[in-house]
Amino acid sequence: MLIFPLSLADFWDELLVSSMTFDPIEQVESSGVASGKLLTREVGPTLWRGSVTLAKLTPAEAADLAPLLNLARSNGASFLVCDLNRPYPALDPTGNALGAASVTVSGINVSRRGITLTGLPPNYPLSRGDLIGVRYGSGPVRYDLHRIVVPSSADVTGVTGWNEVTPPVASGLSVGDPAELARPTVEAKVVPGSVQSGSRRSGMVEGGGFSFVQTLG
Repeated sequence: MLIFPLSLADFWDELLVSSMTFDPIEQVESSGVASGKLLTREVGPTLWRGSVTLAKLTPAEAADLAPLLNLARSNGASFLVCDLNRPYPALDPTGNALGAASVTVSGINVSRRGITLTGLPPNYPLSRGDLIGVRYGSGPVRYDLHRIVVPSSADVTGVTGWNEVTPPVASGLSVGDPAELARPTVEAKVVPGSVQSGSRRSGMVEGGGFSFVQTLG
């Protein structure tokens, strides 16, 4: 039996994706005042949201994916997602230099916009736009994902300086939690009503896809 969240291997890697969107979306309310100033108020945590468009599929491929999509959209289901546009750090596009390094969080700035890492290969380079995933907590395990705004590469001991990230680091995340740089993930759910199974044209099935949103368990 498959367990939730579905692993990358059990669901995400099985999809034949043509294109993908993936961004952290803030949850805020806004209102204007007489002076013309725009006031905003955060009403919830920033969540990663996205969509996938499937490639043109043969009828056999579409039939093979249909049960997985039905499972992923079912009540209580969730799955792991990684960014197909930036699965690895920009200067290590295959992850070979990272290898099997055991990376952990070594520091969190008081603003929760900065994070340091340890356990990287010596002088490992990080770039703006690279993603850092962190697993924290238990019952359930939660998945935090951050995009680097201002990078700080590792020194000769494998420790970085402050990497400014967005969105801010979750309050439950702490020093010592494991970090991922190779295909970092978030846990997500299918947005209800968003699944498109596609239609058959000229012997191929096209137009399939769905939207998803991060869940915090």
